[in-house]
Amino acid sequence: MKHINVAIPTPFDENENLRVETFEPIIDYLQTNGVASILVSGSTGEQHSMSIDERIQIIQYFNRTSFADVELLFGVAATRVKDAVRLMKAVEDSAFDGVFLGFPPYIRPTQEQAVFYVDELAKQTKKEIALYNNPARTGFDLNPEALLELTSKHSHIVGLKEGGDVGRYENKHLPKHFIMFAAGDVNFPEKIKNGCNG
Repeated sequence: MKHINVAIPTPFDENENLRVETFEPIIDYLQTNGVASILVSGSTGEQHSMSIDERIQIIQYFNRTSFADVELLFGVAATRVKDAVRLMKAVEDSAFDGVFLGFPPYIRPTQEQAVFYVDELAKQTKKEIALYNNPARTGFDLNPEALLELTSKHSHIVGLKEGGDVGRYENKHLPKHFIMFAAGDVNFPEKIKNGCNG
């Protein structure tokens, strides 16, 4: 998983139908401007507004469209574990290189429930996973102890996109090549100073 990636918007028409063919010019533009890793269906917020079938339609589009020399990541998050499992299985057999795994909004799981959720999804793939902790948007904040438990169980969890307090991971023994992604570009220099390397 690369240390820098760009989350792209999901294209829709004026009737709120997916326009998957419009992904191509977006990705071509970003590649032309030096972007080498792209996050689809994640981080720009619309993934929780789309149905599971719409997200699978996006995965199927990328399976039949070739994008050379770019890392493709897919955002997976769902309120129901079985829906998230369905997405993860679709990603496992897809053109995507890795997953950004987000926590569901609103339901505010306990740390134990969040660990269970990630455990269930991590079992569905051998692809690299970065977790996405965004407490301001989801109402849930993954604690460092839960993160350490998950990385000890699943060696393919290789990163965390942290929307909360990055400083709390100082002196935590994360895996050697773990990527701590700064969420968003607000206060980006400060986040790098506080320990983000992605």
